[in-house]
Order: sequence, then C-alpha cells, then structure tokens
Amino acid sequence: MPYDLVDLKLLAAIAQHGTLKEAAAQNCLASSSASQRLNKLESALGVALFVRHRRGLELTSAGKVALHHAGIVLNTISQIEDEISPYTGTDYGH
Repeated sequence: MPYDLVDLKLLAAIAQHGTLKEAAAQNCLASSSASQRLNKLESALGVALFVRHRRGLELTSAGKVALHHAGIVLNTISQIEDEISPYTGTDYGH
C-alpha cells in the first residue's frame, strides 16, 4: 500500500492530541475526512491503531509501532527539507 504523508501526519496528531477533531484541525482536514483516512489506514494495515473512547482515542500496541515508524518518516522528510532549503531559489541546485 502506498502510504500518504497526510495519513502519517494525522496519525501523529491524533496520538499527540488524543482526539480526531483536534488532529483534523491541525492538518486542515474536516473531521469526516480525517475519520475516513484513519479508517482506510487501519483497514490497509489490517489492525486497529487506536482504541476509541468517549473521551478520545488511545494508541493500541500496533498504533505505537506505527507511530514510531511514522515519526521516522516525517523526521526524514523534515531533514530533507532542511538540507535542501539552502538551494531553493538557485539554478536548480547547481
């Protein structure tokens, strides 16, 4: 399955905030869209990433593993952007 960076950012935001609503807002998504993205990600992985409670969402053991790896991917993307930034606005980095 191709992993979407928006989905990985959403996963991290849900883990941080504990609610889908706050995570959706942080990622400029409607709550319904965020819910669909989370359900699609869990379906593709074949495992629940969060336990749903009335007060919010809590990572499952599988969710903790997914969050760890999502963090590595998102950190790597951030490092790429940081290292490339000195070359922006130049003649294609030459």
